[in-house]
Amino acid sequence: MVLAKTIYDVDGRILLNSGSLLKEKYRARLIEMDITEIYIEDSISQGIEVKSVVDQKLKMAGRSLAKKTFGSIKAKKDIPFNEVQDLVSELIDQVCFNTEDLMRFDDLRVNRDALYGHSFNVALISVVIGRFLGYDELELMKLGTGAFLHDIGKALLPDDIAGKNPLNESGKTFTAHTKLGYDLLSDIYEVSPLSKYIVLSHHERPDGLGYPNAINGVKLHQFAKIVSAANVFDILTNSTGVAKMPIYQAVEYLIAMSGTLFDKLVVDTFIRHLALFPNGSQVKLSSGEKGVVSGQNKNAPTRPIVKILSNSSARLENLMSNLSLVIVG
Repeated sequence: MVLAKTIYDVDGRILLNSGSLLKEKYRARLIEMDITEIYIEDSISQGIEVKSVVDQKLKMAGRSLAKKTFGSIKAKKDIPFNEVQDLVSELIDQVCFNTEDLMRFDDLRVNRDALYGHSFNVALISVVIGRFLGYDELELMKLGTGAFLHDIGKALLPDDIAGKNPLNESGKTFTAHTKLGYDLLSDIYEVSPLSKYIVLSHHERPDGLGYPNAINGVKLHQFAKIVSAANVFDILTNSTGVAKMPIYQAVEYLIAMSGTLFDKLVVDTFIRHLALFPNGSQVKLSSGEKGVVSGQNKNAPTRPIVKILSNSSARLENLMSNLSLVIVG
């Protein structure tokens, strides 16, 4: 197989360039590094355009900066806030430059760990939601910064507690990370009060049963609601998480918990713009035929356009026009 998109390591260095011929030893090493999906050149996918919301190099830089930020806190050094601002600014530029109405799921994440990669994932998902909710660049900056820093309080927790799954953890030591993070930022005047508020309140809930202050949903700022949904979605779908779910199950969870755990407008906005079957995905139809997703239908993420191979010929099938066909795998 021939690689179709360049692969980077966790520090943003190129592992394999696009056009490289894949070998078995490369495959084994990539799997060891938790790179389980790649793009390859093949005949059926020719002409199918796969656009990225943000480039892979920025994802790796985001993961590395999160690690540096946590390390600075543990070492009692200054948080590299100027670098955080530069990263979030570049993130906003790339998200807003993208004209796609549907976001590819695998584009909204960097799979490496449940802490550093998670910090960037939550920032990316939050900025994407904020963009579709119509926030301007300055507002997105405050949102993205708070989202990127949302878990920094965990740097002050013991390592065995910091890595726990928050969906199953209600202990006082773990829940203290919101207040710890807020206190870390309290004297940094460059950080917006809204960004600090996100760090403190991203585990609050619309039903008023969240922590640390059990704020009623009516009084909860929209930014905290956005980061709350982004945070849980990434936890549920993160390849390193104990609660890992397929994307459709995570979507169902967000929908089912709208109004209690999550804000309904935030969830509806995110789901409406999430491509459940991204371009380039191999799928199986209820007819038994197999194909590759070649295009999307706005506001219909479950019914894309599929390029089907049949008897060595290919045809396009728009699932919005043929409702008898569904994707089954």
